[in-house]
Amino acid sequence: MFNKTKFLPDKYAVSARIVPVVLSLLPWLVYFFVKVSLDVSNWWFGPILAISLVIAAEHIGRTFGKKQEAKLFEVWGGMPSVAMLRHRDKRIDSMTKLRYHKFLQESVPNLSVPTPEEEAKQPEFADQGYSAACSWLREQTRDKEKFHLLTEENINYGFRRNIFGLKPFTITLDLLLVALHICLLVLMSIELQWMETVPTSLFESMGISFIALMHLLIVVFIINPGWVRTQAETYAKRLLSSCDELQK
Repeated sequence: MFNKTKFLPDKYAVSARIVPVVLSLLPWLVYFFVKVSLDVSNWWFGPILAISLVIAAEHIGRTFGKKQEAKLFEVWGGMPSVAMLRHRDKRIDSMTKLRYHKFLQESVPNLSVPTPEEEAKQPEFADQGYSAACSWLREQTRDKEKFHLLTEENINYGFRRNIFGLKPFTITLDLLLVALHICLLVLMSIELQWMETVPTSLFESMGISFIALMHLLIVVFIINPGWVRTQAETYAKRLLSSCDELQK
């Protein structure tokens, strides 16, 4: 959210919401910079574009990410922090989990941690309790200085989630830019036979096409559900480990 005192985006907003949008639009931003902003008569275009992008990205980044998050949680079998509290989940060792359960039951109002048998009989009811416990933990760890490692992991997760949410949008824009410059390159190659020198615009189009193609490959092959899940689980483990810090 925007900082109410400074009227500037805070670290989470910049890193987890604005940066993913900027990276998704990177080839197009390069294109506009090369084609428009370098023209002295259009010096005003760059600052206006930057301000508009910051304002829009604050909302766009989170919107796309949240839409995909619900689908990812469904595929993963629930929110990682909730799932890790289940007796049947093995990502946290049983002794550590028992310690977390004991602390949460003693600290969270009206929480009754189920036994393995009760959890097996009523898994949805058990998850409601685990979800309440995780919500309570998030509220208790709002202090960004005291829980700075948790804050960093949350920012990293927000970044990955939001840039993954933008993936279909990013792929579409990259394909459009690649197609546009392929057409331009074909047209310019036809005109070259009547030119004495190679125009600068030819090299510009080749460079932008290469950037857009590399960007597309990174988005397609690196930004995937597994990439997001790795950071989601890292954040979840850090959130649950705050039980030990709060107990101290």
